[in-house]
Amino acid sequence: MKSFKLTLGQDKELHRGQLFWHTTTERAAFYPALIEDQACQIAIIGGGMSGAILAHQLSQASHDIIVVDKLQPGIGSSLGNTGIIQYHSDRALKDFIRIEGEQTAKDFYQLCHDAMKRLDRIIEDLGAEVGYQPLESVYITHEVKDASAFKQETKSLIEHGFPAEYLSREALARDCGLVGEHGLITRDDAMINPFKLIQALHEDSLRRGVKLFGNTIVKQVSRKRGQERITIETAEGHHIVAERVIFCTGYLEDFPALKNRDQLHSTYSVVTQPIKGPIWPKRRMVWDAADPYLYFRVTEDDRLIAGGLDETTDELSDMTTILQRAEQLLEQVRSYYPSLEAEPYVAWQSVFGVSRDELPFIGQDPKLDQVYYALGFGGNGTCYSVAAADILSCLIEGREHPYAYVVDPAR
Repeated sequence: MKSFKLTLGQDKELHRGQLFWHTTTERAAFYPALIEDQACQIAIIGGGMSGAILAHQLSQASHDIIVVDKLQPGIGSSLGNTGIIQYHSDRALKDFIRIEGEQTAKDFYQLCHDAMKRLDRIIEDLGAEVGYQPLESVYITHEVKDASAFKQETKSLIEHGFPAEYLSREALARDCGLVGEHGLITRDDAMINPFKLIQALHEDSLRRGVKLFGNTIVKQVSRKRGQERITIETAEGHHIVAERVIFCTGYLEDFPALKNRDQLHSTYSVVTQPIKGPIWPKRRMVWDAADPYLYFRVTEDDRLIAGGLDETTDELSDMTTILQRAEQLLEQVRSYYPSLEAEPYVAWQSVFGVSRDELPFIGQDPKLDQVYYALGFGGNGTCYSVAAADILSCLIEGREHPYAYVVDPAR
């Protein structure tokens, strides 16, 4: 086996402001730090959404698994998640076809659509209350000139087997209660409480023997020449020896395999007090065609959660700016739903990652055997986490996955 040494432990601020999801439950477990050496088949570094779903799926196949998290599970990159889960990418299917070719584009969208179906089964098997609800999404614009783009995207989705429907201005008002020039409905999407889901997944995984350590900073991951097993060293000097390592570190770490292929940006989010007036029909999730785009939905307890105003920097703003952005987000929402009556409750800014080709990095390191990545760079993080669990399960167990090539870090 090839020797290697990866240094980790970046001290990166992922959020600033008042966050929301961790306040919605009192059932979050506390996971103590690693205090003695351990050994396992598979070590998962990062206990957020990707780490939680991977540990849950791999443990069902009786793999011996240890999960370590720098913080507590769900407090890192996942805490900025708005709980909007969609198969439709930030890059339209018609644009993927133009750039990547029809087969690759179709396979990527099929990967994401399959992940949504898989998530539905995961939630059903869990049997826990995690704020999950299958929903339709509305893609919307104020621009009259976007007519062709919306109609072409609807046509592309339908032709390739994905449920979609074009909406005129009149149909948007009549069927969705929204103000806009053009709309596109996609189905098989969902909303969720990401923090509750992460907690429920870990709780279930622990029953199958998974070990989870929080407040454990990984300093180095290495393998000496001629050795087959990988050594994980913590900042406190403890070690985990594993056959395989999966990095589910969100946006906390940089890796040589991804050098110059990813970039960190930031986004703003706001959660309101419960909405006072009526809520638009079917409580559909909404996102628009602007750049940067706006996205919003309603929570279980009738709060609005909205995000957007993305910036091409991971430098976080002061609280005054965050609150100003929260008001801007609400004004943007009112441009589509003028009757909104809701006051800000909490607001924050989060770091997120994008890749040059707008695809996540899921698969084995191009040069390092038994080292894997589940990094959901892009706007569909939870969907990518589910896809990563399926792809990496196949790779580890020696099975083929028909769509793994699309998101392979070696691409």
